[in-house]
Amino acid sequence: MTKKRLTYTILLIFVCFFYSCRENTDKISAKEIIQQINNNERVTILNKTITGDLDFSAVKNANFESLGIIRAYVNASISFINCKFTGQVKACRSEGEKIEKLSFYTRFDKNLTFINCQFHQEVNFNEADIVGTANFSSSIFYKKASFEGLFMRNKENYFSEAIFKNTLQMQRIYSLGNLNFLKAEFDGITSFQNAVFVGDIQLGAIKASKAFYFDKIKTHKGLYFTYADFSGTFSANNCNIGGKADFQATKFQNKFSMKNTVFYGKSRFNKASFYDTLMVNNLKFQTGKPDTTNIHFKMNKLF
Repeated sequence: MTKKRLTYTILLIFVCFFYSCRENTDKISAKEIIQQINNNERVTILNKTITGDLDFSAVKNANFESLGIIRAYVNASISFINCKFTGQVKACRSEGEKIEKLSFYTRFDKNLTFINCQFHQEVNFNEADIVGTANFSSSIFYKKASFEGLFMRNKENYFSEAIFKNTLQMQRIYSLGNLNFLKAEFDGITSFQNAVFVGDIQLGAIKASKAFYFDKIKTHKGLYFTYADFSGTFSANNCNIGGKADFQATKFQNKFSMKNTVFYGKSRFNKASFYDTLMVNNLKFQTGKPDTTNIHFKMNKLF
């Protein structure tokens, strides 16, 4: 082997070794993260790919909450920034069947942060209890995302500029503080049915491509849909809007349904646009008529 060829071979081996090490350092397994939590260590991960299913309900610190329900406790702060998840991310699971069935849910005692992350498989935080700030800002959910029964205790929680490529289930969520979805995008069917918002709910400038169900919700403070754009059906039936309701310049390009809804605070629909079927019945405005200045009606039918 000539000296030149030997040098080339050594260089090639070095390059392969370098990239192999780099690939390994760019990844971390879900099992390693659960181990950190079990050791009561703070989890702070940046610019990593997380491999395997990350199941927070599998941590060791868990107790029976009630008959058939076990609550897992994550005591440390959890932070993921600019990370990619190749497996499922969840905070609940079930074991057994019928009378022997056990349901596992998770409580996060400190902040739960996923900023600018990519979720390539399903995400499930059903019945999770988050004491600290919940922050999913600028993250992308490629598969179904489920947060049914989520309880958020902190004064500020964020899903701003998040992108939901598939179904989003937010039924029965309970938010004690402000909840921010500003400029979020909803590409699949979205449901907030039976949700309760004690603080402000910010849905300004969102884009919803498919059906958006907002039925039977209760708000205590501000509800903001300013400049939102709904390409699919919008439904807000049987709601109790306790504070201000702002639909300024909102676009409803498909069917709009609002029946048996009560507005206790000031409301405005000025510059809102309705392009399709409008189904409105038995609306009550307790503080006077809403602002409908420069409202646009372009629908096919009016009921």
